[in-house]
Amino acid sequence: MGFKESLRHSALNRRTLAYILALLLPMLGTILAGKVSIFRPFPFAPYFISMGLIATIGGLWPTLVGLVITVLFYSGIVGQGVEPSEIANPDRYRYVFLTLTSLIVGIISQRRLTSENKLAIALAELHERTDALVDSLHTSKCASWTLDYATDPSVRWYSGSFPIFGRHYSEVQELSSLIPFSHPDDQPRFEALERDLHLTSDPIVFEFRCIWPNGELHWLEMRATRLPGRAPRWRGVTLDVTERHGAELLLQRSEKVVVMNLPTAAHEQQPSRATAFN
Repeated sequence: MGFKESLRHSALNRRTLAYILALLLPMLGTILAGKVSIFRPFPFAPYFISMGLIATIGGLWPTLVGLVITVLFYSGIVGQGVEPSEIANPDRYRYVFLTLTSLIVGIISQRRLTSENKLAIALAELHERTDALVDSLHTSKCASWTLDYATDPSVRWYSGSFPIFGRHYSEVQELSSLIPFSHPDDQPRFEALERDLHLTSDPIVFEFRCIWPNGELHWLEMRATRLPGRAPRWRGVTLDVTERHGAELLLQRSEKVVVMNLPTAAHEQQPSRATAFN
């Protein structure tokens, strides 16, 4: 079951419970108001408690259902009702007060539940987008990051990024920490990269080789774009382009083979041309 389906199922259960309480609590309130001595001076107290509980759980509509059933039970239209001799000073103002109070609480609770539902849906959509982003990062062998020299020189790697360095990202919190993991021929170039990140505002493309802990050599390509502002702030991605380099190397080798075979092919075609001329 997905996150959205779980939210819908939870909301349905909550509404179902609220309607069940709207049917049962008025009956229970009538029994308490008429039979329990502690409630006789305050016969509407059980109904207020019931309406508040129903409104908190289900919002406005279950509260209206509970209010109607409360009036039916209290007045004796349904059931035996509460006899006037068992309560203190019964009058119509209690109905008005109960109705207004229930409506106000129901409306407030309905707005709260609506806001919570919208927030839950937004969180569910964010959760789905995050999962999609993680899948995309892993499929493309990519890591997303930000760098803000004004607040913290550490690189902030987004969770879910593909492990392009073959290591946990806690080992590459700073740009300089990449140098020991890089190919010796690429290590001197990091100084120029650091300088460009501080001074330039143009997009940066930086390619280097990374040595994984198991000894594998991976080609990585860093692409960064500077964000608006006076302080150097960057957002970028780093991709594993090892397969692309392997394909390019195979293409170069095949081109060399073709070039080397051209003179041989031309030499083999000369006698046939001469024979055709004769």
